[in-house]
Amino acid sequence: MATKDRYKIFTLAALVFCASLAFRLAYLDSRAIWFDEASSWVTANLDYFELQASLEQSTHVPLYYPVLHCWMVMFGESPIAIRSLSVTLGMLTVAGVGYLGLLTISAGAEPQNSKAVTRWYFALLAAALCGTSAFQVHASVEARMYTAGTFLCVLSTASVLHLLQDTSRRRCWVALFWTTVASLYTHHLLAVTAMVQAAWLAWNIYQQNAGLDYSAKTRLAWRYWRRSVGAAIVCWIPALILWWKQFHAIQQGFWIPPLDGWSIPRTFMEFVASPPPGLSWNFREWGITPAMLCVVMFVGLWRTKNAAVRLLVLQSVVPLLLIGIVSLKTPLWEARYFRFAHVTMILCVAISIWQLFGSGVARRAVVISGLALSCCGTVLFWHWRDIPHRQANRGAAMAIDADHQHANSRVVVTSPIDFVVMKYYAKHWGWPEDRVKLWTGPERIPGASVHLIKNYDWWNPTATNLNEPVWLVEPLQPETRSTPSTRRTSTASFHSDLWLNAWSVRLNLVPAKELR
Repeated sequence: MATKDRYKIFTLAALVFCASLAFRLAYLDSRAIWFDEASSWVTANLDYFELQASLEQSTHVPLYYPVLHCWMVMFGESPIAIRSLSVTLGMLTVAGVGYLGLLTISAGAEPQNSKAVTRWYFALLAAALCGTSAFQVHASVEARMYTAGTFLCVLSTASVLHLLQDTSRRRCWVALFWTTVASLYTHHLLAVTAMVQAAWLAWNIYQQNAGLDYSAKTRLAWRYWRRSVGAAIVCWIPALILWWKQFHAIQQGFWIPPLDGWSIPRTFMEFVASPPPGLSWNFREWGITPAMLCVVMFVGLWRTKNAAVRLLVLQSVVPLLLIGIVSLKTPLWEARYFRFAHVTMILCVAISIWQLFGSGVARRAVVISGLALSCCGTVLFWHWRDIPHRQANRGAAMAIDADHQHANSRVVVTSPIDFVVMKYYAKHWGWPEDRVKLWTGPERIPGASVHLIKNYDWWNPTATNLNEPVWLVEPLQPETRSTPSTRRTSTASFHSDLWLNAWSVRLNLVPAKELR
C-alpha cells in the first residue's frame, strides 16, 4: 500500500472515530437519568444474593452488572461515569464492525484481486455507518447492557467468519465459545445469534465436506463443533433456569405493547433515526420505505451464495422473525431488542452499496449520501430529545436541591419508577440516605420495578409530623386514580425527553397530612 493511501486511510479513520465519539458524548452529563439507567445503578450495587433475587423478578441476566459495579468502583457513580462504560463499548463496537468489514471482504464479498486500499475503504464505510447510526448511538449513551451485547456479537461473528475460512482453527473455536458464553449471560436474546452461528457453522462443515472423503480435517472440525456447542449449552443451563423463573415478568408488570401492523415500520424508523417513544407514532410511515428496501437487500444478498454474507443476513433476519412469531402470543417486539441484529444489518447495507455501485464516482456518491443520511438521523435523534428543556426527574431533583429553605424536607415519590430515579439523584447530590421515600398509597403495585423496592423504602405518614412539609414528586400521567395528583395542581412540571407524560413529573410542596 502506498504511503499516500495510508495517510488517506488514517485521516478517514480519525474522522470516523471523532464523529462517532462526538455523537456519543453529546449531553452525557446533562441528560436526565431515566428508570432503566437508575435500575442498572441499583442492581450493580447489590451483593450476590440480592442480585440473584433481583434478577429472578426482572428479565435480565447478570454479567453486565458486576462489570458496571467494577467500572463504578474505578470511575465513580456520576452520570458520566456510569454511561461511559456504554460509550466505551459502543466505540469498540464501531471498531469491531470495521474489522468485520475486512473479514467479510476476505471471505469473498469482493473479488480477491481487489486492492488492499479498497478493502480498507470498505471497512471504514462499515465502521462509519455504525458510528453515525442513531440506533447504535442510542444504545451507546445509556447505562444498559446493549452495547456490551453488540460488542460481544461483533466478537462472536468475527470468530465465525474466521472459521468459515478454516473450520479447524482451534483458537477461533475457543474464542467463539467464550464470547458465546459471555453473550448468553449479557442478554437472553443473544441466544438467538448464538444458535444461528452454531447452525450455520454445522451446515458449512457439512457442505464443504459433503463428499465421500471424510478427511481428518473434517473430523477435527466436527469434534471442535460438538465440544464448543456442548460446553456452551452446559454453561447456559443456569441462565435457562433463570429465564424460566423470569418468564412471568414478560407477561406481568412490563409495558411492551402488543404486536400490530405498524410495529415493523416503526422499528425500521428507529433503525434510521430513533424518534422518542412519545413521537414515534407521528413518524411511523417513515419506516415503510427502509423496511421494504431491507427486504429487497436481504433477498439480493442471499442470492450471492456467499457463506459469510448469508451468515450476516441470517443474524439480521432470524431475530426479527423469531420475536415476531413469539409476539403473536406474548408481547416481546421492542426495537431495542434488535440492537444486536442491527450490527450485522449495517454490514449488509455496506455490502449492498459496495456490490451494487461498483467503483468510481457512483460508489463515492452513494457512500457520501448514505453517510450523510445516517448523520442526519442521529442529529434528528438528539434534536427530538430536546434535552435542555426536558429534564424530568433531574429537573425536579435540582429544584429540590436549590430550595435551601426546605433542605431537610422529606421527598415522597408516588411512582415506583420515579422513586428509583430519585434515589439515584439523592445519592448523587449527597442527600440523607432515607430522605427519599415511596408513597404508601391504596395500591402498592411496583410493577416493573418490583425487584428494586425494599420494605424500608415505603413511607408511613403516621410516623412523621403531619404538619411537616414534604416534597411530592408525581408522574404527570398518574399510575392510579387514587394518587395525590388528582387532588391538586402542580407548582412545577418537568418533562421527559421520551415525550411521555408517564415519564414526566410534577413537583409540589405539601403538608404531610395531605398524603394520609
